[in-house]
Amino acid sequence: MKRPTDFVGKIRQSPIGHLRKFTSYFDSYENLRIANICGSCGKKAMALATLGAEVTVFDLSEDNQKQTWRVGMIWETGGMRMHLGFSYMGLTFLLMLMVPNMLWTRNMPKDYDKYVINENKLLLIMERIGEVLVSCFALIFSDFNPQGLSVWELWLLAAGVLMLLYEIYWVRYFRSEKTMKDFYSSLLGIPVAGATMPVLAFLCLGIYGRNPFLVLAVVVLGIGHIGIHLCHRKEILK
Repeated sequence: MKRPTDFVGKIRQSPIGHLRKFTSYFDSYENLRIANICGSCGKKAMALATLGAEVTVFDLSEDNQKQTWRVGMIWETGGMRMHLGFSYMGLTFLLMLMVPNMLWTRNMPKDYDKYVINENKLLLIMERIGEVLVSCFALIFSDFNPQGLSVWELWLLAAGVLMLLYEIYWVRYFRSEKTMKDFYSSLLGIPVAGATMPVLAFLCLGIYGRNPFLVLAVVVLGIGHIGIHLCHRKEILK
């Protein structure tokens, strides 16, 4: 059985398409009061509501009533969806993040230790908290996995592209002289690419999954992680 969230986005994008033959009965939907008898899971009711009608759904089946309620809640919250479950996309992103960093521990830039001791403590705390939260949330919500073909998939595509660019950044760094300037360099005009790109990638992933927990965790991580990198970059340029 499809979850309510599997069709909420599609109905929002094309409500007329989900009404089909019923469109011939209406010239306009705005402010109409409609009783949807035997409304089943609420698909047509949601399409009518998207077009501006006030819809009341009637159905004798308790299962259908519960499903309609779930659909209505998702529609009211803009399609927010959070389902606990393993996210292989989250795991993939985390591996793309962690593997280069593990290799980096043996390829640190020259004089790196001199800059670490000057890191802002508040930014460092935010970075650590963000890392833990992002790692956990990225794995435990299945909504980050591909959900089918729709315009919303562009968020997932953007996240994937950013992570690929992140890998390109690391390839360039490992082939460089491994100086602090190389480590805090930009890529395609994006400053401190080694920090900014993965943060943006996980932000896009959070938006794709409509998951406020991951989005907020990424914001905390971004403030700390990107903030520290910008501070180091500023020191280098002095």
